[in-house]
Amino acid sequence: MERKTIFLSAFCIFLFSSVIFPYTLSGQVRSSSNVMLIGTIVEASSPIRVVASTTAGIDGRYSLSLENGTYFVVFRRQNYPDNVQLLAINSNMERNVVIVQNRQCIYGTVKSTQTLAGKEIYLLRGGLVYSKTAMNENGQYVFSSVPADTYEIEVKAVGNPRFAGILIAEKVSLKYDIDLTGITQGGEEGGEGGALEEGYSLSVPEIIQPGQTITATLLIGNRPAIGEKISVQTPIGNVTRTTNIKGQVNLVALDEGNYRFTYKELSYRVVSTSNSNPEPTTPSETGQPTPAQPQEGAGAQITEETNDPTMIYLLAGGALIAFILLALLLLAIAKATKAGKAHKGKEEAKGIHAHEAKKKKEAKGTHAQEAKKGNGNEGAKGIHVQHAAAHEAMETAEKEQEKPHKKEKHKPAHAKGKKKGKATLPQEGEVPLENYFSQ
Repeated sequence: MERKTIFLSAFCIFLFSSVIFPYTLSGQVRSSSNVMLIGTIVEASSPIRVVASTTAGIDGRYSLSLENGTYFVVFRRQNYPDNVQLLAINSNMERNVVIVQNRQCIYGTVKSTQTLAGKEIYLLRGGLVYSKTAMNENGQYVFSSVPADTYEIEVKAVGNPRFAGILIAEKVSLKYDIDLTGITQGGEEGGEGGALEEGYSLSVPEIIQPGQTITATLLIGNRPAIGEKISVQTPIGNVTRTTNIKGQVNLVALDEGNYRFTYKELSYRVVSTSNSNPEPTTPSETGQPTPAQPQEGAGAQITEETNDPTMIYLLAGGALIAFILLALLLLAIAKATKAGKAHKGKEEAKGIHAHEAKKKKEAKGTHAQEAKKGNGNEGAKGIHVQHAAAHEAMETAEKEQEKPHKKEKHKPAHAKGKKKGKATLPQEGEVPLENYFSQ
């Protein structure tokens, strides 16, 4: 029963996913030197949010399930510029992508009250047309393989507005949204929107790292808007900045959070976060699209000039803190070194004492062994003396025993001889016994 339930649940999930996401976008990601770029992040997004995301596998392949529609598909990898594809998904699609170093993309969405499908949009470099493309029915466009430089964008619609000062840095692709809802044919004011009747445009990066400088650029047509006031809402309060001769204002993002730059009806948000994959942005409260910039590091609007004194204070404070930390670190190292030397001296002294005690103990043991050996020699000597005395006593006893024995032995012999002499020497007139018997 449990196995049937699991199978039925899996079948329902598969059926649901096949209905919601009927199409598959798949392919392979590699570099210009034909190296499979394993781990490349692949994201499909609508004009306002990311709808699907995956990571290229060990063979560089990826796969996304998508509904019928048009998507910006961003291939993002560290140390490479984002490669952006504008794809209309109405069936299963195989799309192989080559990411090239120092070939960035400019992409975005143009909003207008007029129909933009098929209208051309131009990318100009040094006053000359570098590239052109056509917008789709949603006003979406992509310029691919763009080298680092400063560009202008001109929209061949609604009075042909031109937007200048678009700076592209190396390895940084830029999402550049344009709002023409406030511009009518001939440049007359019409309706509410983010762009003004004079053709003002405001561009900011979407995502930065804490501690980096946010650069916002305000243009009027293709000229910098100099001396204009831009209000900035930060996580800790509101500030106002005045545009410089480049039409730019700079602000250091000291804290994580949202920074909103507003000039009249134009209002855009910048997110300061240390997260490499933050939540997708949403349109602003005024109805303006938030320009997205899927990239690493700071925004694409980079400038060498800064008129923000906060940066000076920040650098000075950082240098002071670094100096204090370095001094504390050196002091701690000195104390640790001194303590280590003292400990080492104690250990060496302890080792010397232990060695001397060991030598004394060994010497004492040697003396004891020698004394024991001497006692043994004395005992052996005493034994030898006892043996000699016993031997001498035995010899003396034997001599004493031998003396009377010899005396008795000689005496009887002598006596016997005398008796025998008496018996064998007949007197005169006597006849020997044997002679008697012979007679």
